[in-house]
Amino acid sequence: MSGTALIAGSSGIAGSALATLLAAQGWQVLGLARHPQALPGVTPVAADLQDPSSVAAALAGLRPSHLFFASWARQASEAENIRVNAGMVRNLLDAVRPAASVRHVALVTGLKHYLGPFEAYGRGVLPPTPFREEQPRLDLPNFYYAQEDEVFAAAARDGFGWSVHRPHTVIGKAVGNAMNMGTTLAVYASLCRASGQPFRFPGSPAQWNGLTDMTDARQLARHLLWAATTPAAAAAHSSHCVPRNISMPSSSRPKTNQNQKAFIDIGPIRRMAFISMTASYAFFAGALGISGPTDLISSATPPTIPARDDMSAGMIRVLVLFDSAKRPKASTYFCATK
Repeated sequence: MSGTALIAGSSGIAGSALATLLAAQGWQVLGLARHPQALPGVTPVAADLQDPSSVAAALAGLRPSHLFFASWARQASEAENIRVNAGMVRNLLDAVRPAASVRHVALVTGLKHYLGPFEAYGRGVLPPTPFREEQPRLDLPNFYYAQEDEVFAAAARDGFGWSVHRPHTVIGKAVGNAMNMGTTLAVYASLCRASGQPFRFPGSPAQWNGLTDMTDARQLARHLLWAATTPAAAAAHSSHCVPRNISMPSSSRPKTNQNQKAFIDIGPIRRMAFISMTASYAFFAGALGISGPTDLISSATPPTIPARDDMSAGMIRVLVLFDSAKRPKASTYFCATK
């Protein structure tokens, strides 16, 4: 199944991954942003979602069958977050209403649905874990709730199906978007390498000892596509998109498997046992000075995983997994001696 997708936030982490996936699968893709990035197979649509007239003018004559909303704008208070971000959803839904072409609207929100807004994040009485989609909302103002309410009201009025997607920390490729742990870590590693400084864990003790999970933007894109095109899910559906990609820097252990592997030692660190994240190989290629997977594979025979004690003290090691065609896979693991 394909159609015409309008992606609000197409230059962001989630939006650009979705645009790339849909274009590759033969969809007509309209990428809406204030300053749209050039993406293969994507028609740029420049509009300011906070300006109703801008959105209406940009979408005049367009007939999207599916609308994906992956945009937000942080404000100084939660009251302003609600006003601005709910307004952005409303402006877009109002702009597509005259064409009466939309069959499904997918909204991307996130973990703050369960842990509260910025002003009260993780405070008060929280729902038990694991979080479940059917759990009631927190008794707190939350712009995610306001965005959902705009979608629900428009769906009841205009008759389209909807889905709400709640990823955790999203990692993906987005040019110019610094709110991205993969890119930030790659830049930090590059600076450490260029300056000869130790690659020290840059976070807080709470982060070092904490446990978190992450969502690959490409998996989120597949989740959005599935929900929008699967009849059982497309009518009215809220769901997590949090794969089992767990990161606990202080206590995790290296992983092994039977795929091809390649290692590079990039420099000394102070204290890092293991970090796991499903991030694109491209994020770290720049930090490592690697132009492609062939730079990492020295022979046709896949190397075995060396024991931990064969590494120089304090070195960080990067394990890159490849498929049978020597293309980098989704998972990149960082491991080092204690």
